[in-house]
Parts: sequence; C-alpha cells; structure tokens
Amino acid sequence: MLGFQYVVAKSRELSSALDRELSAVSNRSIPFRSVSTSSSVETALPNDAVAATEAPVASSVRHEGHTFLISQHKRYAKAVRTHDRLLKQGQALDAALSSTRVKLQTEAASDQYVTQNFHLVSKVRQQLAQVRTLVLKVVEEVDQVESLLMKRCEERAALQNAEVAAKQQQELECFEVSIAEESEGRRRELLETRRQQLASAFADDLRTYQTLVGHPEDAAGVPKRVLQDEEETVTLDEVDLVVSADPDQLDAFYGSGSERDEEDCLDPGCDASLVLQELAEREKDAAKRKEMDAVQEGPASQAPSMDQRTEKVM
Repeated sequence: MLGFQYVVAKSRELSSALDRELSAVSNRSIPFRSVSTSSSVETALPNDAVAATEAPVASSVRHEGHTFLISQHKRYAKAVRTHDRLLKQGQALDAALSSTRVKLQTEAASDQYVTQNFHLVSKVRQQLAQVRTLVLKVVEEVDQVESLLMKRCEERAALQNAEVAAKQQQELECFEVSIAEESEGRRRELLETRRQQLASAFADDLRTYQTLVGHPEDAAGVPKRVLQDEEETVTLDEVDLVVSADPDQLDAFYGSGSERDEEDCLDPGCDASLVLQELAEREKDAAKRKEMDAVQEGPASQAPSMDQRTEKVM
C-alpha cells in the first residue's frame, strides 16, 4: 500500500512539474509572439524593406518555438506513458500486496487457531494413538483366533483320519475273519470228503480182505460178491472186523492222516486233485494186493489149518 501511494505521489509530482514547464513555455511564447507582431507592424509602416529583412528572423523564431513544443509534447506523452505504466505497476503491486496480506492474515488466523486449539489437537492425537493400539491388539487377537482355528481344523482332520483308519481296520479284520471262516469251512469240507473217501476205501479193503480170507469154496464167488458189495452201500458200523487191530496203531494211522490232511489244507496249493490222486494210488495198491492174494489162493487151499482158523474167527 505504501508503495502504491509513493508511485501515485511521484506521478502527481511529475505531472505538476510538467504542468509548470508547459505554463512557463506558454508564458514565454506569448510575449515573443506579441513583440514580433508589433515589430512587424512598426516596420511595415515606415519601410517595406525593413519588414522584408525582419521577416526571416521572425519565421526562424517561430520555427524554433514549434520545435520546442514538439519536444515538450513528446516528453509529455512519454511522461504520460510512464505515468500509466507506473499506475499499472502500482495496481499490480497493490493486488500482489493484497493477496500477500490475505495469505498472511489467513496464516496468522490458522496459527492463532492452532495455538488456541492445540489442546484439542493433542487430544485428537492421543485418541488416534489409542485407536492405533486398539487396531494392533485386534490384529493380534485375529491372528490368535486364526491359529486356534487352524489347530482345531488340524485336530479335526486328524480325528477324522483316525476314525477312517479305524473303520478300515475294522472292515479289514471282519474281511479277514470272513475269509478265515470260509477257508475253515472249505478245509472242513475237504476233511469231511477225505474222511468219507478214506472210510469208503477202508470199507472196500475190509470187504476185500474178508473175501480173500474166506472159505475156499467162496473163492469162486469172489467177483460176484465184490460186485454186490459195490452196488450196496455199507458203513463202517455195519462192517464186521475179522482181525482185531491194535488200537494204538489205528490211532497213529488216523492221527498221521489227519495231520497230513491239515497240512495239505493249510497249504495254499491244496486242491481236490491231491485227494483223487491219493485215492487212485490206494486203488492201485488194493488191485496189487488182490492179484497177490489170487496168486496165493493155491497154497491157501492146501493149508486146512489156515482155513480152520479162519472159520473159527468167522
């Protein structure tokens, strides 16, 4: 504001100085013009020659005043332009100073507001610190909850896996038990079949033996009786033992047979073909014994004592 006032005062001072110069120039030019006119009039009256000699002098003086006025006019125009430029600069400076003053006033008001409300700002800062602490605490609790949930999920998964494993183990045990029962049933069936086959073979052997050790007159009827025995089904209880066997030997025989049967049945390669093969071997042995007995029929007929003993046994 002071700068603008200085510019205005300076422009006024320049304007007043210019006005004074113009007024002084105008005051000097008027008498000069009057003197020139009077001298011209005075000279024109007595003599035309004097007027003719003084005319160039007056024209030169007038020409010099015109030049001075032109220069003064230029100086005045320049001063006016300078004055206008200074006015514009003063206005711009005033606007800049006004904006600066407004900014300073705003900053001062802001500083004053901050100074007056510093305790409120401190309180807000403390509240923000408390909120930050609370958020950090919540984050820690969320992490703990997440870890706890992960632990529970892992425990749940392990429990489910254990239950599934136990269920599978139980099913496997049941399956093994069923397989064992089935294998035991098949083994019993095979043993029963073997026992029946052995019983039938033993019955055939007994009948053959009874036929061979019978009376000589019954030797001719052996084939017929064998055919009849094959057609009839005879159990062990119905067979009459001719020769009393040793009980210990029979127990050992059946025990060895049962042990061998159990081993064969426990063997993975156990099959009914083994039983059939053994039966075929027994039939071959029985046929050989029959042939040997047929060969011995001649000496047996010549030994009456043997027949008598046989009759006594019968």
